[in-house]
Amino acid sequence: MSVRYPLVLVVAVAVGLGLVAAYHRLQRQRTNTLVAAGLVTASPSWAGVRRHLPPLLFLAALILLLLAVARPQATIGVPRTSGTVILAFDVSNSMAADDVAPTRLAAAQSAAIGFVRAQPKTVDIGVVAFSQGAS
Repeated sequence: MSVRYPLVLVVAVAVGLGLVAAYHRLQRQRTNTLVAAGLVTASPSWAGVRRHLPPLLFLAALILLLLAVARPQATIGVPRTSGTVILAFDVSNSMAADDVAPTRLAAAQSAAIGFVRAQPKTVDIGVVAFSQGAS
């Protein structure tokens, strides 16, 4: 996997850490102010944890947005079973020789038929016959 804009990842980390530090500093300042005014005790309670959820969700969404802007990419190989095959046959008088049973041309035809039957339906097959000219 690769990232098209890796600098944005650095920005995402920096923004995330900066926002966490700023939020922590603001919460500590708020707590110190409330303790100094005598409105709250200094010990944290789990009842107030729910008030931190919206800023955390905002931070997570912002970091995910910056990660998406970095454009992560993956190359996935997909098997491809299509193609085009052209079979070329020599149909000159020399193919009538009987050194291969029954003739050279008949042996080439049977080999071609076996080859064509073994191909999947997505393969296009063409035939060119030639002797002194092609047809």
